[in-house]
Amino acid sequence: MEFLLIRLERKFAYLKENSKKALVAYLVAGDPDISTTLELMHQFVLSGVDIIELGVPFTDPIAEGPIIQAAHDRALKNNTSLNDIFKLVEKFREKNTETPIILMGYMNTFLANSLALKDAHISGSDAVLIVDIPGESELDEMGIKNKNLASISLIAPTTSEDRISQICSSSSGFIYYVTLRGVTGSSHLNIDEAEEKINFIKKNKENIENHSNWIRSLSSFRRRLAWRCHFIQKLEMEPNLDLVAQNPLIEKNMDRKLDLDRFDKWANGNTGWPFFDACMRQLKSTGWINFRMRAMMMSCASYNLWLPWRETGEYLAKLFLDYEPGIHWSQVGMQSGTTGINTIRAYSMTKQGKDHDPNGEYIRKWIPELSMVPTDYIHEPWKMSEKIQESITCHIGKDYPKPILNEIESRKEGIKKSYSARKGDDVRDISRQILKRHGSRSKTRKKTTPKSTTIQKTLF
Repeated sequence: MEFLLIRLERKFAYLKENSKKALVAYLVAGDPDISTTLELMHQFVLSGVDIIELGVPFTDPIAEGPIIQAAHDRALKNNTSLNDIFKLVEKFREKNTETPIILMGYMNTFLANSLALKDAHISGSDAVLIVDIPGESELDEMGIKNKNLASISLIAPTTSEDRISQICSSSSGFIYYVTLRGVTGSSHLNIDEAEEKINFIKKNKENIENHSNWIRSLSSFRRRLAWRCHFIQKLEMEPNLDLVAQNPLIEKNMDRKLDLDRFDKWANGNTGWPFFDACMRQLKSTGWINFRMRAMMMSCASYNLWLPWRETGEYLAKLFLDYEPGIHWSQVGMQSGTTGINTIRAYSMTKQGKDHDPNGEYIRKWIPELSMVPTDYIHEPWKMSEKIQESITCHIGKDYPKPILNEIESRKEGIKKSYSARKGDDVRDISRQILKRHGSRSKTRKKTTPKSTTIQKTLF
């Protein structure tokens, strides 16, 4: 299910990233009939349309010119109702789940169907644009507000600046600026006036406090909910995820053995890799660590230390206060490389530390024995000279352990073994079955999120 603004936000983000403008196409639903409207909607998309506006037939479409008025009349003669349009959108969504759809109509139609409108988002509609309601009006008071639909407002050339500010604050999705005085199809366009007004609208929209942040936050929250549901469903389909590797042949080929000494140092944050040890000690102390560091913990166990996934996964499961088996064991399979469908994710603990805790403040908090280590050596304290170690009373190998292994070499060796374990037609056949059963159905989209500059201490 899509939530407020998600499809619209995604579309505008894609267009902005690619320096494109949105092509928004309008047609009256039910003209000449519903089946033809459905065909036209798909043809719109094939022709490059980004967003579709579906006109809801109305007896007196006062803002429209004679051509669109005639289209409304033809649709009404077919007895096209709002419920018919909901079914039309639902049918469209069977083949197209990405193109945003806006229902554009008049107040009486939506008032008369206020109960049905509450379920409009279920059919796949994304927004409503009610032509004859002032943009700053409270739709809640009219009983036609739907939190799952964006509420797009109109601004005209005659709209005052005070009203523009109010409308920008109350609308969502985008602002519909009517560039012409008169009905649709009029030729009286003042280019200079339109440009001036649009710039003013943009300025006001940008001045709304954190207007883009809350949209991004809502989008992120929605993706996390969908992600959580996916993995819970996966556990329901495979209730033995904590016992059986998703690709047993890969696990057999890996032949990982439980080295108790390595396991103990990993489990207690005594590997000699400062950033990893700090994360593990925080988890043991608080019961929580962020998602990236959870992945890093499994990566360290699986690739650097070549430990089996069941024992390490079970140990972490007992520590997490927010343990959720569907998410946890799916991630254990992915991070240990036993699914065969995911990229090998072997994290560099030292690089993670330098990226997220550049000055070592987080490391010093959770590893007090390193509190006096100079920043130049905080991520690799074994590189300190004997003189420096003596001066700060921190002897590597005594006060804090030497690295259990060479991090770079052990990670490379783990990656090499993991890819080798994937070889063979039998292994690939099982991986294909896993992908078909559990793989994402979403299309891959180019990442647009800038690299975070937030340091580690604010994440933990």
